Amino acid sequence: MPKNIELTLDGHTYLLALGRSDGQVTLRTTLDGEPLSETSAEVHEDLPWILVRSGGRVYRCAVAIDGHGVWVSVDGRSLFLEKVSTRSHTAGSSEAASAEVRAPMTGTIIKILVAPGDRVATGDQVAVMEAMKMEYRLEAQLDGTVECVEATEGQLLDVGALIVKLTPAEPA
Repeated sequence: MPKNIELTLDGHTYLLALGRSDGQVTLRTTLDGEPLSETSAEVHEDLPWILVRSGGRVYRCAVAIDGHGVWVSVDGRSLFLEKVSTRSHTAGSSEAASAEVRAPMTGTIIKILVAPGDRVATGDQVAVMEAMKMEYRLEAQLDGTVECVEATEGQLLDVGALIVKLTPAEPA
């Protein structure tokens, strides 16, 4: 029986139906209610790492689960997928969640690339973190201005620790 998970990312809602059979994981996904193509993969778990073989490619993902959602790091990019059931339903809550750059796993900040008052665009690097002998580029998830920087270079952070908080840019 598939396990259903509802997550949000950048204001979009993903409904994931995960099923396992004969060593394969099948993923059926809808994005904002529209079905996406079904994906099958061979998955090997050795948390925090997950190795996924699909479509002739191999993906090594770092995964950290907390009470609010799932941190996923793939190809040096980190994303936080928020559980819908834990989200506040107040106005602007999705902006507040994506305005925070948090540690995707326990690691050390090796470079802070922004300072309070700096303007950033979606995808701009704001910090670099080292964890498990790999570097992770942490990026802004929206356009805005750096409100505060809570981490310092050389600081060891736990998963989910706030690194940079942004004030979202006003819509045009």
